[in-house]
Amino acid sequence: MTGVPEMGKSVPTEQQPPQTIPEHRTLLRPTNQIPTAVAVQAILLRTDDIAVAIAGARAYTDGVELHFQLHVRPGARCTALGAFAGYPGGTKDQFLIGLEFADGRTVTNWTGDPTDPDTPTLMASASGGSTLLATANYYLTPLPPPGRLSVIGAWPAQQIAEHRIELDTAAIRHGAATSTVLWPQQPDTPSTPQPTTPPAIEPDGWFARTRPSLIA
Repeated sequence: MTGVPEMGKSVPTEQQPPQTIPEHRTLLRPTNQIPTAVAVQAILLRTDDIAVAIAGARAYTDGVELHFQLHVRPGARCTALGAFAGYPGGTKDQFLIGLEFADGRTVTNWTGDPTDPDTPTLMASASGGSTLLATANYYLTPLPPPGRLSVIGAWPAQQIAEHRIELDTAAIRHGAATSTVLWPQQPDTPSTPQPTTPPAIEPDGWFARTRPSLIA
């Protein structure tokens, strides 16, 4: 019998495109790539009633999507709903996430961050949850340089002070090198952020130093 492919094998109909970084760096999660799953797991903060963790990542040629989970203990006097505000916009009740590259560049999930192609951006790609569990995916671009990637988290609405952890970017960068580019990327058109009320951040914390605009 002929013309029957082996199980698990794809039948190419045309020459596969070369796996190169697209000339246009998209600020949103690329739709023209199959990312590589990266085993990233770290607890960002934990209290008696709340825990926030990074539970996985997907690496693209010029960025990485990080998966965050926020857990609330049953019976606690707070809710996970609204902790991760979608893009565009934000709320004074949202959980703040900040990232700092080894070369000193910074970015946050607050809506007021710039979208200049030459600076890091962090765009929400999906979020959801319930009163006890909120999840959110954030696409970070460009790809973090070699070295450490600092992750800073705070939840001003619940009086959760800033917590910081360090991640090694080696696995992320290796995953980016093995992601699959399907076809050339087309320019994206991010939505325009809407005016919002910033959270009550710590006056002497990381967010105050790197994002003075968050100070009410």
